[in-house]
Amino acid sequence: MTRLNMLKNPYVWLIVIILLAAIIYSLTVPKPVKRLDIYNTTFFFRADINEASKINTYPSEQVIYEKLNDPNLNNIIILFNENQSALAALEGMEITYKLTYHYLATQKRRIKFDAKLLPYNVTDDNKTLYIYFNQSNNVSVLLKDNKVFINYNDKSTADLATVKFILTVFGLFEK
Repeated sequence: MTRLNMLKNPYVWLIVIILLAAIIYSLTVPKPVKRLDIYNTTFFFRADINEASKINTYPSEQVIYEKLNDPNLNNIIILFNENQSALAALEGMEITYKLTYHYLATQKRRIKFDAKLLPYNVTDDNKTLYIYFNQSNNVSVLLKDNKVFINYNDKSTADLATVKFILTVFGLFEK
């Protein structure tokens, strides 16, 4: 088949159009960002960082950041119900690993992490912070006193809210 005959073949044009469409798609459609380089290391997330940054925080990112970076904070306890054990274990391990690294890198200290099954006797001191995973229609991160509520409605939004919480503790938000 000569070059001229190849150009007359509709299948050749179909292949060219498909290749051009694939190139244009790969250059224009935003890809999920699931990797973060910070503190001389690379963290990988299950959820898109850009999507997680859209999750609401209450009362504000700054207040959560200050509470979680308070030098008086010594303990973080993750509280969960029996029916949340797998989700709490997954999200809790991500929080524990990444925040442990954060505290060592930024404050040169260790925070004690623990996980407890509800009901649990919660104290109102400024040395302990409690994290609850709360199934809700309002996906958000909420700080109230010394309690953080990671509100989600399914596994994917739990991942997003957890990533939002971690990014907020890292101080990665518009100030």
